[in-house]
Amino acid sequence: MKKLYVYGGISLIILMILFSVRYVFAQTVPMDMTSTDAPTSETEETVPAMPTGPSVSNISVTDITDTSARVDINSDELVQGYVEYGTSEQYGMSTPLTSEFSTSPSFILQNLSPETLYHYRVIVMDSSGNAAITADETFTTLATPTSEPSSPILVISNTETAEMSTSTARIIWQTNKNADGQVQYGISTSYGALSPLGVIGTSHDISLSSLAPNTKYYYRAISKTSEGEIAYGTPQEFTTLAVQAVVTYPTISNVTISTTTSSAMISWTTSKPTTSNIQYGTTTSYGASIGKDLTLTTSHSRTLANLLSGTTYHFRIIATDSDGNAAYGKDRNFTTSASSQTTTVTAPTTPNNSDILANIARSESEAVTSYTGGGLPVISARPLPLNVVPLDGQVLFEWKKDAGAHNGIIHTLIVRKEGTDPVRSRIDGDIVYDGPDTIFTDTNVENGKEYHYGLYSYGSFGRFSASSHFKVVPRADREEVDVQATTIAEETTPTPALSLTRDLYRGLQGDDIKMLQTFLSTNGYYPEGLVTGYFGSLTKAAVVRFQLLNTISPVAGYVGPITKEVMGQIYR
Repeated sequence: MKKLYVYGGISLIILMILFSVRYVFAQTVPMDMTSTDAPTSETEETVPAMPTGPSVSNISVTDITDTSARVDINSDELVQGYVEYGTSEQYGMSTPLTSEFSTSPSFILQNLSPETLYHYRVIVMDSSGNAAITADETFTTLATPTSEPSSPILVISNTETAEMSTSTARIIWQTNKNADGQVQYGISTSYGALSPLGVIGTSHDISLSSLAPNTKYYYRAISKTSEGEIAYGTPQEFTTLAVQAVVTYPTISNVTISTTTSSAMISWTTSKPTTSNIQYGTTTSYGASIGKDLTLTTSHSRTLANLLSGTTYHFRIIATDSDGNAAYGKDRNFTTSASSQTTTVTAPTTPNNSDILANIARSESEAVTSYTGGGLPVISARPLPLNVVPLDGQVLFEWKKDAGAHNGIIHTLIVRKEGTDPVRSRIDGDIVYDGPDTIFTDTNVENGKEYHYGLYSYGSFGRFSASSHFKVVPRADREEVDVQATTIAEETTPTPALSLTRDLYRGLQGDDIKMLQTFLSTNGYYPEGLVTGYFGSLTKAAVVRFQLLNTISPVAGYVGPITKEVMGQIYR
């Protein structure tokens, strides 16, 4: 029987790629919970007893070729699992998680190099969440055959779900020789349904229809040659998308404008409580923003100040409800007075469909359910300034933003602060711009004064980047740039260096757990913010949240090599 590492209390879905370090075969966890360091309250602080995990035996490697091998094991109870493997004890590759519980699971190791020594270990878990990890073992692949077999067997590879909706799915795969294609599918591993027959070839594309929304389906690809040879693909699964609730966007109406020689007061109503913001400027490109008022109300009134007299201004209203559904008002305009008199203009009160243009914020749950772009949303890259030019009474900004492959529309937020103290967060100053453009002119500045700016990016899922910081001193008598980039801490309490030397999972405790909890709390993944040094259910939930939003698979709540690497990138 192979020597195992057994850990208790790990969730059924904890099957993360483990960090490349050598485990100690006989690890014990201090269970003296009477010490002053032991948690005393809340679920997060209670260290449970360590249960016994499954026992693994008869580990064998068979069917070794120049590029693949098969690992078989026996267990004293039903388990799921996978195999980590690589050319060193740091591994680097893993098999998929087995879809069914079994006492004798098998694993196929692929993409191997010929005549190469490989290390591997098996990770399994029973239905109670107790896991076992075998000791490191090795095998050597065979040499590449000197000649190709005269008649290779039919093989299915690269099977995946290419597209999916609430009622359809598209399955694609490849074969190593010409064959037709069909898909067996159903709501259980017995399948029960069969797709229409596809055309003969080596690339196969089958569409499934009339599926139920928000339902897990099991499937496997089948191909058959003209000679009657049949191959079955690896069983896989997908879940159709849920039917989305109808979104009701706010509407904007009853817009009135009251102007003086240097200001304009704009009032309006919305069909539901919303925040308010106004973009304005002398052209329809606007260029300035009054900043978002976060008060949720149906009656709004905002004043634009420091305007030029006798000048026509364009503006549009932005109203965002509590669910993040944003309505952009149609373009409107007014002209400031040439004298001291005040004029009032009443805009048409009939709501217009052009007032409802976009929903620029969605909840994380909707993002996870409906996003199909090849990965979950990630944090946007910070804006890359191209030009920051102080002019007479104004500052011009031009920047480049993230392409946004996983973020939808990328917006930029600019925060300004007068004085010598730099901008340290998104709320540390006045919001002077919030929009999707890459150019903005701040006209509400005075020559000779020192201003500090912070530029932030965020995607359609509301996740903000780190900022770019600048100090600007505009002057009427100078044309050259007087801009100084500054580097400051984003938070008043700096995040400690993230240096995790071991894999972390539920049941462990120590200073590195405190470091992990601080990181998750600081970056918004751990709202409870309990830094206890014990990895419990709340910490695990925060790790799962981090993995979901950073395209890490499997989502296991286990901090292994890939999760640590992504955390390190975000920290840097």
